[in-house]
Amino acid sequence: MRALFVLVAVAALCGCEQPWTLLETGTTQRDLVALTRQGSMWWAGTSAGAVLRLGDGADAADVFSILGDDGEPRTSPVVGMVTGPVQDLYAWTEENLWHGTGASLAAVAIPLGVDNRPLLRAWQPTAVMVDGDTIFVASRVGEATRPVGALFEGDSTGFRKAPFADMTNAQVSWLCRGTDGTLWAGDGANGQDTLFRRGAQSWERQPDLGVPGALRVAATAERFFVLTEDGIVVVPVTGTRTPLESLGLEGRFTDLCVFPDGRAVTAGKPSAPWFALWTLTEDRWANINTGTREALWAVHCGADGRITASGGRGIMVQER
Repeated sequence: MRALFVLVAVAALCGCEQPWTLLETGTTQRDLVALTRQGSMWWAGTSAGAVLRLGDGADAADVFSILGDDGEPRTSPVVGMVTGPVQDLYAWTEENLWHGTGASLAAVAIPLGVDNRPLLRAWQPTAVMVDGDTIFVASRVGEATRPVGALFEGDSTGFRKAPFADMTNAQVSWLCRGTDGTLWAGDGANGQDTLFRRGAQSWERQPDLGVPGALRVAATAERFFVLTEDGIVVVPVTGTRTPLESLGLEGRFTDLCVFPDGRAVTAGKPSAPWFALWTLTEDRWANINTGTREALWAVHCGADGRITASGGRGIMVQER
């Protein structure tokens, strides 16, 4: 089966190479490990804790440092970025959550309980998602060696524990907004496969995802695309959530995204003869020559139907 997959993938590679544009970020020293879009502006986060702002047609990016309370630059990798409801930016490292306009990011205050005591010792985000005016943050609680995740929701004024129907202690480590607008959450830590869907007033438990150990998830109206340590697993959204083995993709990947038409994109490290980017179109994965052999750490599926990816040595490429 693996040999057959290789033959099919090689055939797809030969026929599906696409022209790509290298976007000049002005840095070759740091990996770009996070990526998001805001109007005509790109934001990228580096492995050294910096934030890059790159406009369409710009010759190079503006580079900003994330400053701590002591005024010194933080050096932890920016592992994720999303744009907020008022053209602002949320970025997160493994040790904190930051909010601002990019050029000036400040640490987000720890949420307080009804007794006015902190609900967390520190933000340790694993996922952040924006839906309208609401920001959802999945964060580890307790020691890092015990990755139990809690879900918080709020806005720029503050956060609170997210409500769960009949489940006050639900654990969440990943978040996903489907291309049909449905909000999903689940726990992939410690091999779990729980699944929740956002209802009118709270998060509601659903039948399990069917894939334990989900690290990241993307969804269309029909399918979940689940990034695990061993590859990409695809399962139906409705009915019995049995993995569709013919659509699985083995390997070590770092990010994924989907388009409303069902096309899926995932990226990771290149491994000869494969390039770092893969796309699923019409139920077949194709390995895409983006013009670089650098590892790709983040991918973005644009509203214009184009793919953008960023990765090693400051590389950032986009479909023409």
